[in-house]
Amino acid sequence: MASDLKKAFDAINAAVTDASTETLTEVGQFAVAIISLRTRKGLDADRHDFKPYSKNYVPYRKRRGLRVDKVDLTVTGHMLGSITPTVTGDNEVTLEFNGTKEIAKAIGNTNLGRDFFDVRADEELDALADILGDKLVAEILK
Repeated sequence: MASDLKKAFDAINAAVTDASTETLTEVGQFAVAIISLRTRKGLDADRHDFKPYSKNYVPYRKRRGLRVDKVDLTVTGHMLGSITPTVTGDNEVTLEFNGTKEIAKAIGNTNLGRDFFDVRADEELDALADILGDKLVAEILK
């Protein structure tokens, strides 16, 4: 019985201190979904509305049939669609944009005061923590 308890504690310790690549990737994918969905709703990382589009940019969006009432940082969807999680170390996952064009778009939006590429709102962090916790429990129970 004591041996079983030790094995259980060892499994918990291993899961908490050494999350698997699979777990980290899934948590990263969930963070990507949070950023993408929030941004398409027109909200920045603090869950505030984005600054409006410039008066010069609105006609361009109208001609393309895109919304102008709420800033969603989406023309083709390529920028947000290019965000991918990469496991970059022990218990570490980094989100990054694929492609220099998409990086430039993200930097441009950030420079315009549209801070979207982060997860820091309490409810979003709680959701990430729940996903991580669920994944770690699943690893322990394997």
